[in-house]
This record gives sequence, C-alpha cells and structure tokens, in this order.
Amino acid sequence: MTGRRELGARVTRYETDGAGRRKRALVLLSIGVVCLVGCALPFPIPFAAAIAALPCLWAGWTHARLAVRHPGEVFLLHEGGLVHEHSGQAHVHRWHQFSTAANPASSNALSRLLGLDVHLRITLVGGGEIVVTGLTPGAEQLAAAVLRAV
Repeated sequence: MTGRRELGARVTRYETDGAGRRKRALVLLSIGVVCLVGCALPFPIPFAAAIAALPCLWAGWTHARLAVRHPGEVFLLHEGGLVHEHSGQAHVHRWHQFSTAANPASSNALSRLLGLDVHLRITLVGGGEIVVTGLTPGAEQLAAAVLRAV
C-alpha cells in the first residue's frame, strides 16, 4: 500500500450514512421476515409474499453485512486513487490496483428505496473487494469517477 501523499490532491470526500444503513437493514429484514410468514397463508398470498420477501431479505442482508463490517465508512477520492476508511483504518489504493469496477445497478424508484441505486463493486488486483452503495451521498459521482479511472 502506498501513502496518501502519493495519491495526489484529494478531490472529494464521500461519507456513508451508517445510521441510515443500519435502519434500512433492520426495516428491510423485518419486512422480509413478515413476508416469509405470509408464505404460509392460503393462495395467492404466498406467491406475492415470496416476491416481496426475497428482494427485501437480500437488500437487508447486504446493508446489515456492510454496516457490521464497515462502521464509519468514508471514501476519499484522490487524483491518483481512492482511500477507503472504515473501522478506524485507512486502506489506500492506487488506480492500477483496481482489477475491475462495475456498477450494474439501475436507478429507479425501487432501487432508490432499497438504497441500491448505486452498487459499485471494485475488485482489487491482490484480492479483496470494495462496495459502494446508494447510501453514500454522492455515490453516483464517485462511481462515475472510479469507472472512468479504471
């Protein structure tokens, strides 16, 4: 890992809404569980409940996992790379250390509600992954900058 000074000037700071991520995870997981219980009711409710349960459980699990693994998450965009801070540690990555970057998410009302209108997945050359979701204000601009650089 290189030092922050070698990355050049800092362009922007993006701070993830950790409290919002935890709240959203709790709400989505709760809705998903309630919908799963609805699967035990007579037809046609099980079909509709299953359709609602799966995305809620998936999005809730994604946010819960990230909230636990990355408390206090901040992304610092520099001219020469990205600094990913979380759990009191800073991980410095130069652009050439990014193997791939993809943002397959689409921005629509449902994805914005789930906090997944941005789901940037950055794979690192030496292994590991960085995930940026829509719960980071300015995530669209961060994703665009990373995709341009990679």
